[in-house]
Amino acid sequence: MPKPGELSEARGGTSWGAKFRPDGLTLANITPDDRVLHRVGPGGGMGGVGSEGRNPAARLVTFGDEIAGTPDNIPVAVKRLMDALQRTLGIVNPPVISISAPERLPNPSQAVGHRAQCVRFNK
Repeated sequence: MPKPGELSEARGGTSWGAKFRPDGLTLANITPDDRVLHRVGPGGGMGGVGSEGRNPAARLVTFGDEIAGTPDNIPVAVKRLMDALQRTLGIVNPPVISISAPERLPNPSQAVGHRAQCVRFNK
């Protein structure tokens, strides 16, 4: 966050920029595949988090959540989470997605040793 009296803080060559409160409420932008200029402002009319410059990022992820921790360890927790999201969301290291085979509802009359119940959903 900017120091008192400064409107915002920017740093180039970064893959994320975040601002957070001592209670862990965090707002961040992550550019998983590009290192760009990230700017963090106090909010209101001065912006929140963003990236800027002549070289725009191909992809931008906005993150907003409450990160668990104590006021003393929130900065470390934010950095760890942002670094992990940058690694996970990048095109170079995409997540593996798998789809299982379709499952059939069991026939209640074939249940052995207990009473089975089927719940059917309307399409």
